[in-house]
Amino acid sequence: MYTIRFFLGVALSLLALSLPAAAQQHSCRRDSDCSSSVGGGAYCSGNVFSPGVCFFTSCKHGYTLNEDDCITKSFTKYCACKSTTPPGSNYRRKRDLETCPPQYERCPVYHGRGGTECVDTMTDIESCGGCVGLDGSGPGVDCSDIEGAESVSCMDGACVIDECARGFKLDHQRSTCTPISGMRIQNNPLKRNFRME
Repeated sequence: MYTIRFFLGVALSLLALSLPAAAQQHSCRRDSDCSSSVGGGAYCSGNVFSPGVCFFTSCKHGYTLNEDDCITKSFTKYCACKSTTPPGSNYRRKRDLETCPPQYERCPVYHGRGGTECVDTMTDIESCGGCVGLDGSGPGVDCSDIEGAESVSCMDGACVIDECARGFKLDHQRSTCTPISGMRIQNNPLKRNFRME
């Protein structure tokens, strides 16, 4: 009887020890901790002091790359979602993994500590129609950066110019300001007026 109890106790202890390891299968502290069985170019977002998750630059047969994650073709997630913030801040990492409400998109933040935030791309003048990259790339438009626009807004994911600066003429679609030949162009960004709705 003692032998069976001892054996069951040892088996349950080993099982309990293996469960947290299985739950943390994709956590890492260095690049070598990342599994090469699903993808190549693996790197770790963590360090010796703060665990992170594995990300990949390519995936092996049977997996597909989805924002630095290797997922199976049947869309069963294999790796954790990528946080665009540096490791160390659990709050920012958790915030970046949260999903956004309907009509909002997760867009990068280029001021402060970086990271991402949920943005209503149907009304936000800096990410109108989609997210805008630091270099201006991406599906969205920064309406506040339209040349000659004095007063702009974002409505239904499209920039709408209410008024052009002196020396510019508003087109009939209210989407561009065209320089008027022979006029002195106002180039003072401090006088611009942006309407937030």
